[in-house]
Amino acid sequence: MLKDTSLSVRKKIVVALGEIGYPEAIPSLCIALLEDKNINIREKAAEALGKIGDPKVADALSKALLNDKNRNVRRKSAEALGKIGNYSPGADNRKFDRAAKNQRQSDKRNGCQDSHGTNRQI
Repeated sequence: MLKDTSLSVRKKIVVALGEIGYPEAIPSLCIALLEDKNINIREKAAEALGKIGDPKVADALSKALLNDKNRNVRRKSAEALGKIGNYSPGADNRKFDRAAKNQRQSDKRNGCQDSHGTNRQI
């Protein structure tokens, strides 16, 4: 299903699985998040996993947050982790804190801040 050669088909499937919250799709979405060569598919997979909201996806989202080369995939992974509540104050979140700090530094190097102090790509 997510191995279709058509990018648009894969993207539509990933989005639909997230919208309907189909938990049986979690393994396929995790594979798409961690292995798909297309950035858009990985972003949409992170979003879909966040919408499904199952805590068992935290490992895959954490791996994407810490290791994906694309900052948008990392950002979507962080947002999804926030939705499922696996980043908790007081817990040992050093890896997440380090990844967030690295992301902010990258944003500063590659962009500028808007009037709200949010970094934007230029």
